[in-house]
Amino acid sequence: SQTLEISLTGNYMLNEEIPLNSTSFVISISDGKILFNNQAYDKLSFISQGKNNRIKIKNGLKAHTYLGSMEFKANGETILPINTLGLEDYIKGVVPCEMSESYPIEALKAQAVAARNYTLKNIGIKHSKDGYDICDTTHCQVYGGFNEANKKCIKAVDDTKGMVMLYNNKLIASYYSGSDGGYTEDSGNVWHESLPYLKAKPDSFDITPWPHGDKKYSVSEIDSILKSEGYINNDECFIKIDMDSITKFQSGRVNSIDIIYKDNSGQENSKTFNKEKARTFLSLDSSLYNVSYDDTANTYTFSGFGHGHGVGLSQIGARNRAEAGQSFIDILKFYYDGVEIKKMDGLPVDADTPQDTDTPTSQPKINSSKVTPEKPEINKQVTLTLETNNSSTDNLIYKYEVFLDGDFLFSKTNDANTFEFNPKSAGSYNIKVSLYDDSDMKKYDEINVKFDVVRNESYSGKNLKVGMSGKDVSS
Repeated sequence: SQTLEISLTGNYMLNEEIPLNSTSFVISISDGKILFNNQAYDKLSFISQGKNNRIKIKNGLKAHTYLGSMEFKANGETILPINTLGLEDYIKGVVPCEMSESYPIEALKAQAVAARNYTLKNIGIKHSKDGYDICDTTHCQVYGGFNEANKKCIKAVDDTKGMVMLYNNKLIASYYSGSDGGYTEDSGNVWHESLPYLKAKPDSFDITPWPHGDKKYSVSEIDSILKSEGYINNDECFIKIDMDSITKFQSGRVNSIDIIYKDNSGQENSKTFNKEKARTFLSLDSSLYNVSYDDTANTYTFSGFGHGHGVGLSQIGARNRAEAGQSFIDILKFYYDGVEIKKMDGLPVDADTPQDTDTPTSQPKINSSKVTPEKPEINKQVTLTLETNNSSTDNLIYKYEVFLDGDFLFSKTNDANTFEFNPKSAGSYNIKVSLYDDSDMKKYDEINVKFDVVRNESYSGKNLKVGMSGKDVSS
């Protein structure tokens, strides 16, 4: 959007300089700059100063509320919000969007674990070049912020806090879809890699036809779709689907399907759509379909089951299994073959899961920490340096969570054993450092580094400047 209405509940810090408290305002974009209070910024950052704070963003008739901190920057001619918050708070915004508050609690728990796995597995992979870890659409996971009315979804996340699925002691790729249509799919039949825990098998709890019924297309409609999607050129012409070319996987999903078209010289050619393309080339609900041709009406009819790729957890199947009395562990172990469900501290969730007996010496551990300078001051850089017992840092991940007088401020996750920030308020700080090995989530250590930040003489000038700037902020 080019204009957003923002409402803050609680204390925030604007661009690490200006304090704001429970206020509302409008931001807009012009010439690649964010406009706020008659000033142009490259970006606006609203850093939450308390765990109960909320930031509401209204875009036209749509409004969403978010936990954590929020950054706004230009993305072409629109404003891009980037929400920074803790993993568990993020999952609370995913579960009600990917499922529904009306679903049984055990299905919601299964979704929470699957979403947590997906997040940890994909942090910084799909969108590193965009400046954030994960997006809020079906490209990653649908995320809609925080709504305290979603009590069952919130409880499902809380009840499964820190739980993940492991295969051979490594995080799994926990793909999931709306409905598998009665048969899960092998990951290798959709993408490139066949994973041992994502196999094709019947699912009697989800024999679900396409939600909007059959799809019918005339030859001219298919021609228009193929051109609009760039599969054939505008000077080329779709002729027919080669019905004899259709092959299927064990699940019944279409493996490959050919179209016949004429190029601009009148020569007939064929184009093959396989795996995922067998459904997306005509925006079909799934590739689990049959196709028939009516030569009188010159139309093709596609009749199918399921919704999405069908790999991993089926959301409809999970709902039906929960309604039949299955636990979230039962559900997850059906859709993800041979997995163990553990908390990120390595403790097994279910009694049937054997504990791994790695020797303690292999576990990453923080040996020491050092804060510089010895007497941290407001608005001056503070550096935390850590030493671990692990000579190789290739797989070590550090999560830093900053608290002021017991209230959560912000967090940062990376692979660096040093952490820097500029404190903007005096008080008692605590940096909670969590250390784990991303190749084995059970290897984990945690320490709390506490120190006081005092007010320095130079900050009085900063305080005055913030106060003068604040006169234009409605508070």
